Amino acid sequence: MESQAAQGQASGERRVELDWLRTIVVLGTIPFHAVPVIGAERAVFILSAEANPVLALLAGFVLTWGIPLIFLMAGAATRLALDVRTPGVYMRERIARLGVPLLLVALLFSPLQLYFILLSNPGLIHWLPRYGVALPILDPSRLRDFGYFYEQYLRYLFTSVRGYSPAIGSLTLTYLWFVPRLLAVSFLCLPFLLYLRGRGRRVTERVAGAGSHPVTLILAGGLIPALLIALFQPGWLSGVTAGWIFTDDWTAFFLDLVMFLYGFLIYSSERLRATVRTVAYPALALGVVCFGVVGALLAFRLAPAASFAPASLLFAVAEAFSVWLFILGLLGLAMRYLTVSTPWQRYLTAAAFPVFVLHGPLLAASSYYLLQVPVPGIAQLALILVVTVAGAFGVYEYVVRRTPVTRALFGAKAPRAKERA
Repeated sequence: MESQAAQGQASGERRVELDWLRTIVVLGTIPFHAVPVIGAERAVFILSAEANPVLALLAGFVLTWGIPLIFLMAGAATRLALDVRTPGVYMRERIARLGVPLLLVALLFSPLQLYFILLSNPGLIHWLPRYGVALPILDPSRLRDFGYFYEQYLRYLFTSVRGYSPAIGSLTLTYLWFVPRLLAVSFLCLPFLLYLRGRGRRVTERVAGAGSHPVTLILAGGLIPALLIALFQPGWLSGVTAGWIFTDDWTAFFLDLVMFLYGFLIYSSERLRATVRTVAYPALALGVVCFGVVGALLAFRLAPAASFAPASLLFAVAEAFSVWLFILGLLGLAMRYLTVSTPWQRYLTAAAFPVFVLHGPLLAASSYYLLQVPVPGIAQLALILVVTVAGAFGVYEYVVRRTPVTRALFGAKAPRAKERA
């Protein structure tokens, strides 16, 4: 996730559709992080007395394509940033804008969030170890002592590196779990992207020429991630890398990597962008159909097990096309209609990532207290969201954006002159 809007092309022009789309996706993720509060099974961290499986299904639907879309926008931002930055400056900016907030979350916000989660659902202390995650509580009777809890958390954080796993990463990085993957993809792809901008420019032009046909863009664009999902979904690579430090969900990793490259290529060619605008509606419609098929198979437990069997390969293709087509449709609609910059849009673009960084502990704390209010679950959810969002924007407005130090901690740029007024 890029914390700021992408820079324009060599002229410095901003891509307003990326600003809008990134802001919508980042801020729109916050309500879906709150949905499990009333919408999922007992495994969810914070629960009310009610459960709403429809909301849980909706949250799963959005999060399925949300992260790949973030990677596609990051690839587009990289293409535009490299027009006005050297590779060294680009790498330093990525570390500053993403790495510093990641440390802030791991050292401060994650323990705050986890503290309120465990207060709300102490049973997790005994539940999660079955999944290979030993929570940092040696003496559950002292759970309410935050000083003791924080000491145990830090010990857990600094002694679990050797046994690092995605589960442990999700516990200590929580809602920024994908940032290490984004940094890894950005740096791994950088030499190849520099080649495409230089001596490999003809390769870029050929790809753009082939992809500028609507059918090719839809079919070939979906086929590449489909092949990767079919290849890695059976889990053989995860078996090979089991026990390695920082091992990842390889299926998701390669899907996100492909989306990152797609974003770079699309914003390297006006012909490709014109085609994206052209296919927006049919791509979105086909994506909804594919999601419907995949969702129905999962809901009725008819999805085949991950393997190299024909049924499993077809399911992998459907999964990949559902993500690609939906992202393609959303990007095309943004290019068509989200092209006007306004003062509110510029403010929200600057605020989106810092607010996202802030929302985790605020959501956990407000959930812990507001779930005790005797109102229906939907009303509880609305109260939690209002308090979380208002609190995050209040801290951003009156603390984060006011000093260079706080801006650096949250990956925010200094406000431009017309935003300070």
